[in-house]
Amino acid sequence: MSMTLDTDKEKEEQQQFLIEKSGVSSINDLNLLTTLNLPACNLSSLPTELPRLVPNLSILFCPKNHFKELPAIIGECPNLQMVSFKDNGMESIHPDALQPQMRWLILTGNKIQSIPETIGRCKKLQKFMMSGNSLTTLPNAISELTNLELIRLACNQIQEVSDYLTT
Repeated sequence: MSMTLDTDKEKEEQQQFLIEKSGVSSINDLNLLTTLNLPACNLSSLPTELPRLVPNLSILFCPKNHFKELPAIIGECPNLQMVSFKDNGMESIHPDALQPQMRWLILTGNKIQSIPETIGRCKKLQKFMMSGNSLTTLPNAISELTNLELIRLACNQIQEVSDYLTT
């Protein structure tokens, strides 16, 4: 029973946090929320209840926080299409964060060294912005992203670009 109470209390705290940060007035409004902008909130993680508390979330911007990894929890948000974690000092991308519905992925100004092969799941990806990271190579799965309209890789340490990016 205490485990349930702890979980309920944690869920309530997460609800309150999201209400305060999103500017909505109630828990019911969280259900309707489609855009969440959390700039410079001193965050290093997202609420574990995010997919359930904000089920219609389609745009998530978290610039200038303290994330070390693109959180796996965003992969559980079924409608999330636009994601931006600019200037976080992020070092990695959790493989489960990358899901098929994603259309924009903006991770500029971080310290990411590699992109997981699960990027190949993101068949709808149109904009992929990775400038200002520490990439040295790109995964082969990039070739599966046939809807890419824009890919930004400036200010990385990539020595060679595969043929599928130059054609």
